[in-house]
Amino acid sequence: MSTRAAAEIAADCLALAGHDAGAAIWLAVELANSAGLSGRRMRRMFDALIEEITDELDDEAALFRASAYEALPVSATTTVERAEIDANAWRAYDDYCQMLIADMESAAIDHAYDTKRDARLMGGA
Repeated sequence: MSTRAAAEIAADCLALAGHDAGAAIWLAVELANSAGLSGRRMRRMFDALIEEITDELDDEAALFRASAYEALPVSATTTVERAEIDANAWRAYDDYCQMLIADMESAAIDHAYDTKRDARLMGGA
């Protein structure tokens, strides 16, 4: 499997988790809306919950957050916001893949260096 394919699989899994979390959070906000909150207040609740969750994430935060926002119903966003959400999701996906690829390539280089060093040390003993 290529490094790019492995990165895309990992990114797909994270994006799916973010989307599922966003859908579940929006449903929870809707169910909690027995008080008849406005759409704007419901959106602020969603924003706060997503922010709280992603504060605990590291490198995964941007893709998870962007994917969660993709789960918002169209009725909860404006046309401009929807376009921004979609653009952010693609950018976060690509950035996450690039970061994973760089990490994998760095690990491969480190492994090759360690293997050569170990072989040199074992040969010299």
